[in-house]
Amino acid sequence: MRDILIIANLKMNMVHRRDVVSYCDRVRAAMATAPDLKKGVRLVICPSAPHFDVVQRLAHVEPRIALGAQDVFWERRGSYTGQLSPVTLADSGVRYALVGHSEQRTYGHVSDEEIGKKVAALILAEITPVIFVGETEYERAAGRIKDALTSHMRAIMQHVRAEDIARCVFVYEPVWAIGATTLPTPEELMSARILLQKIIADTYGATVAHMVQFLYGGSVTPQNAAMFTPDLGIEGVVLGRAGTQAPSFVQVAATIAHQHRT
Repeated sequence: MRDILIIANLKMNMVHRRDVVSYCDRVRAAMATAPDLKKGVRLVICPSAPHFDVVQRLAHVEPRIALGAQDVFWERRGSYTGQLSPVTLADSGVRYALVGHSEQRTYGHVSDEEIGKKVAALILAEITPVIFVGETEYERAAGRIKDALTSHMRAIMQHVRAEDIARCVFVYEPVWAIGATTLPTPEELMSARILLQKIIADTYGATVAHMVQFLYGGSVTPQNAAMFTPDLGIEGVVLGRAGTQAPSFVQVAATIAHQHRT
Protein backbone atom coordinates (compact mmCIF):
# COMPACT_ATOMS: atom_id res chain seq x y z
CA MET A 1 0.00 0.00 0.00
CA ARG A 2 1.41 3.41 -0.98
CA ASP A 3 0.92 6.56 1.04
CA ILE A 4 -2.06 8.81 0.52
CA LEU A 5 -0.75 12.21 -0.59
CA ILE A 6 -2.13 15.43 0.88
CA ILE A 7 -0.40 18.37 -0.79
CA ALA A 8 -0.53 21.98 0.41
CA ASN A 9 0.21 24.44 -2.39
CA LEU A 10 1.06 27.62 -0.51
CA LYS A 11 1.26 29.57 -3.79
CA MET A 12 2.39 33.19 -3.12
CA ASN A 13 0.48 33.57 0.12
CA MET A 14 3.28 33.51 2.71
CA VAL A 15 5.71 36.19 1.61
CA HIS A 16 7.64 36.51 4.90
CA ARG A 17 9.92 33.80 6.29
CA ARG A 18 8.37 34.21 9.73
CA ASP A 19 4.98 33.25 8.27
CA VAL A 20 6.32 29.98 6.85
CA VAL A 21 8.15 29.21 10.09
CA SER A 22 4.96 29.80 12.08
CA TYR A 23 2.95 27.69 9.62
CA CYS A 24 5.37 24.76 9.92
CA ASP A 25 5.28 24.97 13.70
CA ARG A 26 1.48 24.87 13.66
CA VAL A 27 1.41 21.94 11.22
CA ARG A 28 3.71 19.93 13.48
CA ALA A 29 1.62 20.75 16.55
CA ALA A 30 -1.61 19.77 14.79
CA MET A 31 -0.10 16.49 13.56
CA ALA A 32 0.84 15.55 17.11
CA THR A 33 -2.86 15.37 18.03
CA ALA A 34 -4.03 13.55 14.87
CA PRO A 35 -3.87 9.77 15.45
CA ASP A 36 -5.05 8.97 11.91
CA LEU A 37 -1.77 10.38 10.56
CA LYS A 38 0.43 7.80 12.27
CA LYS A 39 1.03 5.88 9.05
CA GLY A 40 -0.08 5.50 5.44
CA VAL A 41 -0.22 9.22 4.67
CA ARG A 42 2.34 11.78 3.51
CA LEU A 43 1.87 15.53 3.79
CA VAL A 44 3.66 17.56 1.12
CA ILE A 45 4.20 21.30 1.62
CA CYS A 46 5.02 23.45 -1.43
CA PRO A 47 6.33 26.87 -0.36
CA SER A 48 7.96 29.59 -2.44
CA ALA A 49 11.49 28.58 -3.43
CA PRO A 50 13.33 30.96 -1.02
CA HIS A 51 11.59 29.15 1.85
CA PHE A 52 12.48 25.59 0.86
CA ASP A 53 14.87 25.35 3.79
CA VAL A 54 12.14 26.11 6.34
CA VAL A 55 9.98 23.19 5.20
CA GLN A 56 13.02 20.97 4.77
CA ARG A 57 13.92 21.49 8.43
CA LEU A 58 10.44 20.28 9.37
CA ALA A 59 10.79 17.29 7.05
CA HIS A 60 14.06 16.32 8.79
CA VAL A 61 12.30 15.92 12.15
CA GLU A 62 8.88 14.79 10.88
CA PRO A 63 9.16 11.86 8.41
CA ARG A 64 5.51 12.20 7.35
CA ILE A 65 6.30 15.61 5.83
CA ALA A 66 7.95 16.09 2.42
CA LEU A 67 9.11 19.23 0.62
CA GLY A 68 7.45 20.11 -2.67
CA ALA A 69 8.08 22.76 -5.32
CA GLN A 70 5.43 24.78 -7.12
CA ASP A 71 7.10 24.58 -10.54
CA VAL A 72 10.28 23.64 -12.40
CA PHE A 73 12.03 24.36 -15.70
CA TRP A 74 12.75 21.59 -18.18
CA GLU A 75 16.48 22.31 -18.64
CA ARG A 76 19.06 21.35 -16.02
CA ARG A 77 21.28 24.42 -16.48
CA GLY A 78 21.93 27.27 -18.88
CA SER A 79 20.93 30.83 -19.74
CA TYR A 80 17.36 30.72 -18.42
CA THR A 81 16.94 33.75 -16.20
CA GLY A 82 14.45 33.32 -13.36
CA GLN A 83 13.88 29.60 -13.90
CA LEU A 84 14.31 26.76 -11.39
CA SER A 85 16.49 23.85 -12.44
CA PRO A 86 15.36 20.35 -11.43
CA VAL A 87 18.92 19.80 -10.20
CA THR A 88 18.58 22.77 -7.84
CA LEU A 89 15.27 21.40 -6.58
CA ALA A 90 16.77 17.98 -5.87
CA ASP A 91 19.77 19.59 -4.17
CA SER A 92 17.36 21.53 -1.93
CA GLY A 93 15.60 18.36 -0.78
CA VAL A 94 12.52 18.66 -2.98
CA ARG A 95 10.70 15.33 -3.30
CA TYR A 96 7.64 16.41 -5.32
CA ALA A 97 7.05 19.18 -7.88
CA LEU A 98 3.79 20.56 -9.26
CA VAL A 99 3.54 20.91 -13.03
CA GLY A 100 0.67 22.12 -15.18
CA HIS A 101 -1.33 23.81 -12.43
CA SER A 102 -4.14 25.88 -13.93
CA GLU A 103 -2.53 29.10 -12.65
CA GLN A 104 0.69 28.22 -14.45
CA ARG A 105 -1.29 27.58 -17.60
CA THR A 106 -3.12 30.92 -17.21
CA TYR A 107 -0.39 33.29 -16.04
CA GLY A 108 2.67 31.50 -17.38
CA HIS A 109 1.00 30.35 -20.63
CA VAL A 110 2.57 26.91 -20.13
CA SER A 111 1.59 24.43 -22.85
CA ASP A 112 1.03 20.69 -22.55
CA GLU A 113 4.20 20.22 -24.62
CA GLU A 114 6.22 22.20 -22.07
CA ILE A 115 4.57 20.34 -19.19
CA GLY A 116 5.69 17.06 -20.73
CA LYS A 117 9.27 18.34 -20.92
CA LYS A 118 9.11 19.38 -17.27
CA VAL A 119 7.87 15.93 -16.29
CA ALA A 120 10.77 14.27 -18.12
CA ALA A 121 13.25 16.61 -16.41
CA LEU A 122 11.82 15.85 -12.96
CA ILE A 123 11.99 12.11 -13.52
CA LEU A 124 15.64 12.44 -14.52
CA ALA A 125 16.26 14.38 -11.28
CA GLU A 126 14.42 11.65 -9.29
CA ILE A 127 11.67 14.05 -8.19
CA THR A 128 8.05 12.90 -8.36
CA PRO A 129 6.06 14.98 -10.89
CA VAL A 130 2.57 15.99 -9.73
CA ILE A 131 0.77 16.68 -13.02
CA PHE A 132 -2.46 18.68 -13.24
CA VAL A 133 -5.08 18.12 -15.93
CA GLY A 134 -8.69 19.23 -16.10
CA GLU A 135 -11.41 20.84 -18.15
CA THR A 136 -12.62 24.44 -18.16
CA GLU A 137 -16.20 25.54 -17.54
CA TYR A 138 -16.63 26.06 -21.31
CA GLU A 139 -15.37 22.55 -22.11
CA ARG A 140 -17.63 21.09 -19.45
CA ALA A 141 -20.70 22.94 -20.74
CA ALA A 142 -19.90 21.86 -24.29
CA GLY A 143 -19.63 18.20 -23.28
CA ARG A 144 -15.94 18.12 -24.18
CA ILE A 145 -14.49 16.79 -20.91
CA LYS A 146 -13.17 13.63 -22.57
CA ASP A 147 -11.63 15.59 -25.45
CA ALA A 148 -9.95 18.05 -23.07
CA LEU A 149 -8.46 15.41 -20.80
CA THR A 150 -7.35 13.23 -23.70
CA SER A 151 -5.64 16.19 -25.38
CA HIS A 152 -3.80 17.16 -22.18
CA MET A 153 -2.70 13.63 -21.38
CA ARG A 154 -1.49 12.59 -24.82
CA ALA A 155 0.62 15.73 -25.28
CA ILE A 156 2.21 15.23 -21.87
CA MET A 157 2.74 11.49 -22.11
CA GLN A 158 4.71 11.62 -25.34
CA HIS A 159 7.63 12.85 -23.22
CA VAL A 160 7.37 10.06 -20.63
CA ARG A 161 8.77 6.57 -21.14
CA ALA A 162 6.76 3.49 -20.20
CA GLU A 163 9.16 2.63 -17.39
CA ASP A 164 8.71 6.10 -15.87
CA ILE A 165 4.96 6.76 -16.07
CA ALA A 166 4.26 4.87 -12.83
CA ARG A 167 6.53 7.36 -11.03
CA CYS A 168 4.12 10.17 -11.93
CA VAL A 169 1.17 11.45 -9.91
CA PHE A 170 -1.80 12.84 -11.84
CA VAL A 171 -4.19 15.39 -10.36
CA TYR A 172 -7.67 15.82 -11.78
CA GLU A 173 -8.20 19.56 -11.38
CA PRO A 174 -11.41 20.75 -13.09
CA VAL A 175 -10.72 24.45 -13.59
CA TRP A 176 -14.37 25.37 -13.01
CA ALA A 177 -14.22 23.94 -9.46
CA ILE A 178 -11.31 26.12 -8.30
CA GLY A 179 -12.58 28.61 -5.72
CA ALA A 180 -16.12 27.34 -6.18
CA THR A 181 -18.56 26.02 -3.59
CA THR A 182 -19.51 23.00 -5.70
CA LEU A 183 -17.20 20.08 -6.35
CA PRO A 184 -17.65 17.33 -8.93
CA THR A 185 -19.95 14.58 -7.69
CA PRO A 186 -18.39 11.27 -6.62
CA GLU A 187 -19.66 9.81 -9.90
CA GLU A 188 -17.95 12.57 -11.89
CA LEU A 189 -14.71 12.10 -9.96
CA MET A 190 -14.72 8.37 -10.56
CA SER A 191 -15.54 8.86 -14.22
CA ALA A 192 -12.63 11.30 -14.67
CA ARG A 193 -10.20 8.99 -12.87
CA ILE A 194 -11.29 6.00 -14.97
CA LEU A 195 -10.87 8.06 -18.15
CA LEU A 196 -7.36 9.19 -17.16
CA GLN A 197 -6.44 5.62 -16.31
CA LYS A 198 -7.77 4.40 -19.65
CA ILE A 199 -5.77 7.00 -21.57
CA ILE A 200 -2.62 5.81 -19.80
CA ALA A 201 -3.56 2.15 -20.41
CA ASP A 202 -4.07 2.78 -24.13
CA THR A 203 -0.44 3.96 -24.36
CA TYR A 204 1.41 1.92 -21.75
CA GLY A 205 -0.90 -0.99 -20.93
CA ALA A 206 -3.38 -1.74 -18.15
CA THR A 207 -0.80 -3.04 -15.68
CA VAL A 208 1.17 0.20 -15.79
CA ALA A 209 -1.99 2.31 -15.66
CA HIS A 210 -3.06 0.68 -12.40
CA MET A 211 0.30 1.62 -10.84
CA VAL A 212 -0.26 5.37 -11.35
CA GLN A 213 -1.53 7.42 -8.41
CA PHE A 214 -4.44 9.83 -8.93
CA LEU A 215 -5.32 12.84 -6.78
CA TYR A 216 -8.01 15.52 -6.88
CA GLY A 217 -7.53 19.29 -6.69
CA GLY A 218 -10.07 22.10 -6.48
CA SER A 219 -11.82 23.64 -3.43
CA VAL A 220 -11.21 20.76 -1.01
CA THR A 221 -12.03 21.74 2.58
CA PRO A 222 -12.35 19.99 5.94
CA GLN A 223 -16.12 20.05 5.37
CA ASN A 224 -16.05 18.02 2.12
CA ALA A 225 -12.92 15.90 2.66
CA ALA A 226 -14.95 12.88 3.78
CA MET A 227 -16.23 12.39 0.23
CA PHE A 228 -12.82 11.08 -0.88
CA THR A 229 -13.43 7.44 -0.09
CA PRO A 230 -11.24 4.58 -1.40
CA ASP A 231 -13.85 3.41 -3.91
CA LEU A 232 -13.30 6.57 -5.99
CA GLY A 233 -9.75 5.48 -6.76
CA ILE A 234 -8.53 8.92 -5.64
CA GLU A 235 -5.55 8.56 -3.31
CA GLY A 236 -5.16 12.07 -1.98
CA VAL A 237 -5.82 15.73 -2.73
CA VAL A 238 -4.07 19.01 -3.49
CA LEU A 239 -5.13 21.92 -1.31
CA GLY A 240 -4.96 25.61 -2.14
CA ARG A 241 -6.70 27.91 0.31
CA ALA A 242 -7.34 25.20 2.93
CA GLY A 243 -3.72 24.17 2.71
CA THR A 244 -2.50 27.57 3.85
CA GLN A 245 -4.23 27.07 7.21
CA ALA A 246 -2.30 24.53 9.27
CA PRO A 247 -5.32 23.15 11.19
CA SER A 248 -7.35 22.75 7.98
CA PHE A 249 -4.45 21.09 6.17
CA VAL A 250 -3.98 18.52 8.91
CA GLN A 251 -7.72 18.01 9.40
CA VAL A 252 -8.22 17.22 5.71
CA ALA A 253 -5.29 14.80 5.83
CA ALA A 254 -6.66 13.07 8.93
CA THR A 255 -10.18 12.81 7.48
CA ILE A 256 -9.07 11.25 4.22
CA ALA A 257 -6.60 8.94 5.99
CA HIS A 258 -9.44 7.77 8.25
CA GLN A 259 -11.67 7.12 5.22
CA HIS A 260 -9.00 4.94 3.67
CA ARG A 261 -8.44 3.03 6.88
CA THR A 262 -12.05 2.13 7.68
